[in-house]
Amino acid sequence: MTDPFLEKAAEVLELDVADDETVLRDCEEWDSLTALSLVAMIDRHYRVTISADDLKNSATVGDLRRLVEARKGP
Repeated sequence: MTDPFLEKAAEVLELDVADDETVLRDCEEWDSLTALSLVAMIDRHYRVTISADDLKNSATVGDLRRLVEARKGP
């Protein structure tokens, strides 16, 4: 079974596959537009707001996932 968050993150990062250990800044396509696209994807699909500092403090896709899960509540 595939994970929807990982699928959406991989799409934004233009990767075939992303996992919790995928380092955001190591992605070939990582730039400010990709960062904004991740923020927009999280807002649109999970109704969670991610700040620039949140993104700066998230090294991996897993860090972002944990942040989203913590903020979206039950």
